[in-house]
Amino acid sequence: MNEVAAMSELQEEILTKLKMEPGSGYKFLLDVMEAIDSLPDAEWDELSDEAQEWFNENAARLADNKPILDFDGNPVEMTTEEDGESVQTASQPVEAANSVDEKQAERAQEPKKTKKRKPKENSSIANGRLVREFFIRKGVETETDVIMKMLHDHGRSMTKSSINMVRYEVKQTLSVLKSMGLIDKSVGGIF
Repeated sequence: MNEVAAMSELQEEILTKLKMEPGSGYKFLLDVMEAIDSLPDAEWDELSDEAQEWFNENAARLADNKPILDFDGNPVEMTTEEDGESVQTASQPVEAANSVDEKQAERAQEPKKTKKRKPKENSSIANGRLVREFFIRKGVETETDVIMKMLHDHGRSMTKSSINMVRYEVKQTLSVLKSMGLIDKSVGGIF
């Protein structure tokens, strides 16, 4: 039986970029995150949107004291080096007397400090933000081809289906805000 699991595209991209050997477990994933966090901005920008989102999601999970995710999106429990027993999970509090001394428990409760990186300028997040703003300023009934041209003029691109998904989201949000009287009826066009 082959004991080496096949690497996902995300794992392969990140480990290749960082020049790291494959590994597993909580500490390995923290090491990967620390290496990503220390990348210069130019190298961060070279990471795919998926890799950046994986890092940002895990940074948020650490800040919220939740288990981080492996490259396949599965939660990974925090463990001690000596015994491999779980020290903390999102649903299980640390029991210092049973698993580790109090000092180790305090360190386990403190999330690693990582900075949240800004998404790449041409990421789907940045594109969605630009399209939302355009719909709010010009109206949600603006033709998809006009939106695609506007994105092209800004050196960006987005599929028609993604633009229409953003249109639907903006339309629903504006409808709710208008019905609550929180925004003027003219914002986003008439629909």
